[in-house]
Amino acid sequence: MRCKDADLLINKYMDGIITEDEAKEAALARSGAGSVVKSELDTDDGNVRYEIEIHDGNKEIDVEVDAVTKEILHYEEEIID
Repeated sequence: MRCKDADLLINKYMDGIITEDEAKEAALARSGAGSVVKSELDTDDGNVRYEIEIHDGNKEIDVEVDAVTKEILHYEEEIID
């Protein structure tokens, strides 16, 4: 759950934030395949980012996309049973 400060920060920068669809496209481009099963706009250390979860077969892929620059901030693949 986000805190009130996170919501204030997101609202402050909302005009410069990419859309959720743009963030999903960037995450899927990085993963190369799969389907988005979860996405959330959040803040971390004062940065606004989208946290995207992708499933591709037996892989769970977590991608964090900067909500202003569209840069991939974090990428992690995990094999799931």
